[in-house]
Amino acid sequence: MRQAGDIELSLRSFFSSQGMVGQTAFAVAFSGGPDSSALLFGMAAIGIRPLRVIHVDHGIRGVEEREAECGLVKAQCRHLGLPLTIAHVRPGAIADFARTRSCGLEAAARAWRYHVFEKTMKACRARWLVLAHTRDDQLETILMRALSGGSCAGLRGIRAMQGRYLRPFLDVPKPALLDYLKVRGIQWSLDTSNEGDAFARNRLRQILVPALDAFGSSWEGGLLSTARKAAAEDDALAAWTLRAGFKPGADGRLVAGLSLLSEPAAIRERALLAAISTLLGSARRSSRLASAAFAALDSGKARYSGGGIWLMRKEDRLELSSTLDFPLPDGYFVIIERAGSADRSIDLGAFRILTGWESGKGSPGLRELAFSFPLIVRSRRPGDFLEITDGRKPIDALLAEWHVDPEYRGRVPILEDRLGIIGVLASGFGGKDRFRPSNARDNGKYFSIIVKGA
Repeated sequence: MRQAGDIELSLRSFFSSQGMVGQTAFAVAFSGGPDSSALLFGMAAIGIRPLRVIHVDHGIRGVEEREAECGLVKAQCRHLGLPLTIAHVRPGAIADFARTRSCGLEAAARAWRYHVFEKTMKACRARWLVLAHTRDDQLETILMRALSGGSCAGLRGIRAMQGRYLRPFLDVPKPALLDYLKVRGIQWSLDTSNEGDAFARNRLRQILVPALDAFGSSWEGGLLSTARKAAAEDDALAAWTLRAGFKPGADGRLVAGLSLLSEPAAIRERALLAAISTLLGSARRSSRLASAAFAALDSGKARYSGGGIWLMRKEDRLELSSTLDFPLPDGYFVIIERAGSADRSIDLGAFRILTGWESGKGSPGLRELAFSFPLIVRSRRPGDFLEITDGRKPIDALLAEWHVDPEYRGRVPILEDRLGIIGVLASGFGGKDRFRPSNARDNGKYFSIIVKGA
């Protein structure tokens, strides 16, 4: 069994190597489980006091288990004298999010969790978020990426320092953390969702890892060696891509020389994916998008449109710009649950919807008393209609009257509350904004919705 001091020494060594000893600009992700408990108590033991502890209740497990976990999290933070933020997610919200994004529940929960992390870090002015991923998590991640066809960028595994995220336990096996908790007498909570077989990572942990252990313990060292080699190759490819890739051009476009077309597929696809992330945001894009784009140009086409991008071949260069595109077959669907959450920015494909409150008679937007939350912003569906003064009118007919290009009609935002469709926002697409009639009193407060990039 490792000595308890070994864990604290490991933490001290990590923060010293990053030149962070003495800093206080940290937030810590704290689930209440064994890994994050060892992290939080270990940091406190070596004198690193975070600005904020962040706990996310995903609303996925049973009420009793979640309440017990939140109670323990609060008690531990009181014991350590640390400020705590708990974010409660409405039960079912993550499942809804997963359906609208066509992703798994694990991926949806992770996206939601990191959104909370970013918002809380901004509020408390934390520079770094410290997470408790262990050597076991690293091995599982590399295995999952290898089985799903990951590139060398994926096979390098989780990075100990990536952007604003720090992971000091990546070289520490989970049993060592359990020993630390036992020696220090620290309580932790048990997440029963980790025991089932509903999630891919659980199945890998319960079936594949024991089979590999039976094969021999050397598999762990071999896999980590592969990850180190993949990291070195990834760094080399990244440097090559930077030289050959896209650079800022005019009107917000990115440009690259035609010589990029003759680069190896690995280089040109990396260059395009990096440029797309710069153009549309940091969300991960599939390599299939880059393959499809270059396949179109290789076949002699002058341009490719899809996945929110427009890649064009000119006489002396390649140009990349954003375009309206919704690859999901069922369009988009965003819920604004309550008035307090109304001031926000919503990215839908390659354009953005900004929502917020305005005050004063004559301000643009919906009268506060003319609709109710939750408010839905979604794409058009067959059969949609809008109430008008003398009846109702199909939204398809309104868009046709306004001469909105048929290619973009499915992307026009539709607003809906509990009573049905409130309005259609087609002004950004060459049409008009129109709302259902209302006799509600005008109290001088308006909810504004602005479409950018259309």
